[in-house]
Amino acid sequence: MSSTLANIFLFAVVFYNHAHYVSITNAKLNEKSNKLEISVELTAHDIEAYFLIHNKVDLKLGSSKEFKQSNELLSSYISKNLLFKINGKSLTLSFLGKQVNNDETLLLFFESKLPKNILEVSISNSILTKTFSDQQNIVHLTGIVKESFTFNENLTTKSYYLNN
Repeated sequence: MSSTLANIFLFAVVFYNHAHYVSITNAKLNEKSNKLEISVELTAHDIEAYFLIHNKVDLKLGSSKEFKQSNELLSSYISKNLLFKINGKSLTLSFLGKQVNNDETLLLFFESKLPKNILEVSISNSILTKTFSDQQNIVHLTGIVKESFTFNENLTTKSYYLNN
């Protein structure tokens, strides 16, 4: 019972005491290594709230009681909500690891192989938009495309076309 009360308290704190919901993704389209290199920065308790609400799992990120399958859950969630397509074909993101900082930031690291002759880069980003209606997802692209874009609940896809 006390665990349930603690979860309700966490839910209340996250939803009523939090002004901004933001993720920042840095994605480098690295032609030299033929890799897409990605870091995703989130507020740790925001993603923890998602899993508590939708999966009834308390991740306890960065603690000695961290949920054992947290890496698998985080990797799966990001892979479903941050999609990269090159020339119309979806890339598979490989999870490299995570870093939980004392300031409540969570960094997730991914990479994927890039094909040759890139003509179109399409990104879909719906990270936490179904949980927090004010969620903003900023993506900074570097490498062969140098652009930044902000995704939200109503705008989840953006494409860039290259002239090779």
